[in-house]
Amino acid sequence: MHAFFKNRYVLLFIAVVLFLLIPPFVSNNWFGGIIISILLSVVTIQSVSILVDKEKNLRYGFVIAFIVLAIIWITHFLETPDVEVGITNFFLFIYFGYILYVLIRHMIKNRGVDLNMILMAITIYLLFAICGGFLFAILNGIYDNAYNISEDVSFSLMDYIYYSFITLTTLGYGDVLPLREETRIPAALLATGGQFYIAVVVAVLVGKYTSSKNDK
Repeated sequence: MHAFFKNRYVLLFIAVVLFLLIPPFVSNNWFGGIIISILLSVVTIQSVSILVDKEKNLRYGFVIAFIVLAIIWITHFLETPDVEVGITNFFLFIYFGYILYVLIRHMIKNRGVDLNMILMAITIYLLFAICGGFLFAILNGIYDNAYNISEDVSFSLMDYIYYSFITLTTLGYGDVLPLREETRIPAALLATGGQFYIAVVVAVLVGKYTSSKNDK
């Protein structure tokens, strides 16, 4: 438990990277859905250490994580309809959105620039894209013809996260396009936020590094 808390930023970074890297190679297999749910569960469990400031309070975080895990696996095994899947994406969006908020607070409070600080900044950026994927999936479930996605194509959560990354980084490949005002504005805000985040984080890291160097 001590190692789980002490290395929380490194472990969360690894969990998020594995969640993004592995699914594309297993999604077409019969066990792909299980692997994705397992990886998402690992990210959820590891993010518990981010919710608390003291190791002794981890049990409260695990209660929250248990609720999120229950939502993930109930949806997976019961093969629930679109409405319930949308509700699941909504809860995951709220949960990881709160993790983002806590991580940003930790980054601001951290005085020096070390490995944890750098991994924290990268993890925040990756989680922005993941939360964007949840948001786009929710919007596609609410609005008809939200994106230029054929009804014959099965668009998974990882596809929404891919579109979120393309939007966040302003690459704009054009293979997925928002077709409604309700989906264009969130995409534009995500792209703007991605550029703004990079500029702010670079300034913060340089400022903290300069400040810590002057203190020494």
